[in-house]
Amino acid sequence: MMMAMEKRVLAVLFCVAAWSYVASITVNIPDPVYNVTRGDDITIPCTFKSTITSPKQVIITWSAGKTVILAYYYPTRETDVTQMYKGRASLDLNFAAGKADLQLKSVSVQDNADYKCRIQIPHDYMGQPADTAQLIVLVAPSPPIC
Repeated sequence: MMMAMEKRVLAVLFCVAAWSYVASITVNIPDPVYNVTRGDDITIPCTFKSTITSPKQVIITWSAGKTVILAYYYPTRETDVTQMYKGRASLDLNFAAGKADLQLKSVSVQDNADYKCRIQIPHDYMGQPADTAQLIVLVAPSPPIC
């Protein structure tokens, strides 16, 4: 009797472990902080790995604080860029390599924020679907007035 119960418990544990492995995503921004000089361009890297190898749908979003900068939609391959970032923000995407880097041109002090990369794949909710890094825009000191 005890042996049958142990087998059932092991079977349930195996199924739970297998399910969490089958549907698991990992999103990673390698560094917690990125420094850039005002006026320069920067790329904030974001890598992702999913156990779903051929997803039917994917949504990739980059946001700064509560503001969505851009959103990429697969399979339509459309990218929407928020009006205030048009012409300055773009996505360097290599889906096969698991790369979704944010490129920002001509940064200003208004770009100081926490940036979040989020990857959404239906049925792949376990794991870490987003990661965050802080962008610090450095401003050179002004010359003293004597």
